[in-house]
Parts: sequence; structure tokens; C-alpha cells
Amino acid sequence: MADAKKLSVTAAVMYRRSIGIKVNGLAVGTLNVGFIEDPLGSLDDEVEKVMKKWADPTHIL
Repeated sequence: MADAKKLSVTAAVMYRRSIGIKVNGLAVGTLNVGFIEDPLGSLDDEVEKVMKKWADPTHIL
């Protein structure tokens, strides 16, 4: 994870949204998305919706 943090700082990512991923009720990982600027309001809501789709193993992308 040290490399991921270093990449985030190098890429100027200042804000991060995270969501847990579960498969068959078991936590299997975390999905992280980085932003240079804070996604506020409706944009933040849209980011959350998309991340939930990405984290859903039954959803076809």
C-alpha cells in the first residue's frame, strides 16, 4: 500500500472516495477513486452511484 499512497501523492490526488467490496457476504477488498478536486454535491452523489455499480459483483459493467 505504500506504493499506492506514493502514486496518489505523485499524481496530485488530494481527495479519495472508497467503497468496500463484498462477495457472498465476505469482504474481499476496497475500491478507491482519487480526485484532484473535491467532488461536491450532485457530482459526489454520482460518483457514489458509479462506485457501487463497480463494487457489485453481479453488475455487468
